[in-house]
Formats: sequence, structure tokens, C-alpha cells
Amino acid sequence: MEDLLEVDTELKRFSIISRLQLRIFLKKYRRRLLEIDKQPLDLRHQNIYREDLGEKEYFDKITRQYWFCYPALIRIAMEIEFGEKYETYANERDEI
Repeated sequence: MEDLLEVDTELKRFSIISRLQLRIFLKKYRRRLLEIDKQPLDLRHQNIYREDLGEKEYFDKITRQYWFCYPALIRIAMEIEFGEKYETYANERDEI
């Protein structure tokens, strides 16, 4: 639940305010999110994650074929659902 606090404001801004709405929203994209999470990383991202995570955790993620935490998966689903509107919001949030 702590991880979800990170994206709470974003969800509310896009009218996802209840746990039920979040559950239905994520269920809608469940398969696509799992596919995205299992995609192999390019060499650049492999090097970044290996450096950030350390060898042990990096190889654990490769073995288990997962990369993204819950907030990241929620944000990916929001990108899919809301497209350019969410990208504009995210760029403003990240001051890009």
C-alpha cells in the first residue's frame, strides 16, 4: 500500500478514486502490463539496472522476468489508457 501512495494523486487526477476503480482499471490492462514487464531490456537499460540494483538483485529480476514495481505498472497503464493527456501530465510532474 505504501507504494500506491506514490501514485495516489495521479490516479485521483484521472478520476480513479476508489480501490474498486483501481482494481478494474488494472485488470483491464493486466495481460498487456505483464507482457511489457517481461520484455527483454536493451543493453543501455541492462547496464543502468545492473549498476543501480547490484549483481544479485539484477540477476534475480532477469530470472523471474520482472522489472517494474506497482507504481510503474500503474503509470504504464495510465499511459496506455490516457495517452497524450497523461504524458503531458507526467512531463509537467517530472519538469521535462
